[in-house]
Amino acid sequence: MNPFQVFDIAPSFDLNLSELEGRHRELSKVLHPDRYVGAPSGERRQALGKAIEVNEAWRKLKDPIQRAEALCAVLGIERSESTEPKADPMLLMEMMEQREALGDARRSKNLDEVEKLASAITVRQREVLTELTRQFAALSPQKSDASSASGAAGAAGGEVQSKVSETDREQLLRELGKLRYFRRFLDEANAILDELE
Repeated sequence: MNPFQVFDIAPSFDLNLSELEGRHRELSKVLHPDRYVGAPSGERRQALGKAIEVNEAWRKLKDPIQRAEALCAVLGIERSESTEPKADPMLLMEMMEQREALGDARRSKNLDEVEKLASAITVRQREVLTELTRQFAALSPQKSDASSASGAAGAAGGEVQSKVSETDREQLLRELGKLRYFRRFLDEANAILDELE
């Protein structure tokens, strides 16, 4: 399932999520089961299937990691656990030290320190998102080239696929890997904040 096609938008990492959320609400209303009471069973099933697809597409697009993964698929960028580049040892060391500091802050119930650590990683995460936006923009077709949003999705999956060099792929997947590390750290920090507050 191509989430960009579900919403009939050009594939891009840099999405206006407020607009997309509004579109999701509109589609959810149109496809709500209450509107199909009394309709033939086939029509009801079709609407339900579409509603599930819309919700799944929204879930993927609003999450930067899943949006990046979906965009990689559209761009024909191979991505799997066995083929993705290994994380930078410096990043691994840094994250290990940050997690140890987070654990210390939790044990000492130091709420301020947990917030400070989470804030620092949030800044790093923002930097990675900016870099991913730049890298995906360099790989994606120009929106003006697309005759339609769904047409852009098709172009991205075919034409651009052959243009993504191994260097570009590796750099992009490294940034995506960083994003996953930062996400896990922030999830852990937020759980500790909930626990301590």
